[in-house]
Amino acid sequence: MSNKTQIGFSHFPFSSTLGAVAKPDALLNCLVFIPALIVPFSPFIAFFIGLLLLIVFGSGFQRWHRIFVSIVVIFAGAVLYGDGIPTGDYANYYETYEKLLTGDTKALFDYGNGIEIALPAIFWVFGKVFGPLDSSCFMALVIFTAGILLYIWLEVYGLKQIAQRQKAICVALALMCFDFWFAGEAMRQMLSSIMILYVMTAQRQESRFFFILLATLFHASALIFIAIIWLLVHYPKLGIGLCIAICGSYVVFYEIVSTLSQIPQTVLFDSIRIKLFYYASGKADEGGFYFRNLVLSLFLLTCTWVYVDKSQAKWRRIIIGLGIIYLAAAFVSNHLSLRVGVLFFFVSFGYFLFLALRKQPLLLYSFSLIYLLDLSAMELNKDINNPTRIFYNYDIIGPFFYYLY
Repeated sequence: MSNKTQIGFSHFPFSSTLGAVAKPDALLNCLVFIPALIVPFSPFIAFFIGLLLLIVFGSGFQRWHRIFVSIVVIFAGAVLYGDGIPTGDYANYYETYEKLLTGDTKALFDYGNGIEIALPAIFWVFGKVFGPLDSSCFMALVIFTAGILLYIWLEVYGLKQIAQRQKAICVALALMCFDFWFAGEAMRQMLSSIMILYVMTAQRQESRFFFILLATLFHASALIFIAIIWLLVHYPKLGIGLCIAICGSYVVFYEIVSTLSQIPQTVLFDSIRIKLFYYASGKADEGGFYFRNLVLSLFLLTCTWVYVDKSQAKWRRIIIGLGIIYLAAAFVSNHLSLRVGVLFFFVSFGYFLFLALRKQPLLLYSFSLIYLLDLSAMELNKDINNPTRIFYNYDIIGPFFYYLY
């Protein structure tokens, strides 16, 4: 076989020169369009094919390859996990959206005692641009917005110090581990946590303050996490000590919540008083935190401790600090573990894991493929009554853009 007709394998993760290729990008230029061609007929298949391409062929991707496939993956994920009926917080958000559609601008101040106006402002924009949306399209649009904001952070900040050959696998892990469904359920805190990533990596002071403001306007709890992260980065011993102290406070968690709930309304915002009920009533064994989460979190913390060196000391401290807060909360309250784990587990877990494994390519690529297989199997085998189940309104495959009708 001549060199001109040899099939090239230079884009595989562990390949260097397994074949000679006259035009090494020709194969990739074709492959990157596969998810886009599939997504009108099956978002599920497009979602996992896109992630598989990022993992297997991503080391040879040009920037436009990576961006194109990633946007298709985010769109497919938003459609999949936006498929459902309004329940819980999601129902409240949809109600706010419907109020704004009718011109009720007071709905802009529905959350955080009128402080958390960023998400209702997005709803208002949705109403002006798209008009009335059914609940599935509304949820998918919010999830897509969150996914795109995370991806913009990756391209602008998160991938800056990462070798070109590893950028696609970093994106694949970040998107695989990003909780698309939770982005539609806990919209404010998910978007706030994404903004915290911008705060952590912004280079200019003006940009940092802008992102702090945005994070707070999405969810006021951002100020607490930003303070913890600032201490972990600038005063690591004090930061780790604070994280341990927070874990220690979990021992008397129910006593603290009970006391706070008795404080008169004039001292404590009524919205906070209402939330205390959920923190106190959510036992650790009532769902939310699964054994799978425990195993993955311990795996991340172990790899961070073993493989992340002093050159990445900032990320090492952040991962360990946020990780111990999340793990400790899991043994106290289901709702508490969900809320303190949004940034660590539901938004940033994949990126953190990449940082821990970036110098261990065999472990990195093996884990990514195993995780992708597990994720697809888990979604296909979910119980029909599971509120996070995909394919609620439509099947795994259908006619052209069938999920838009």
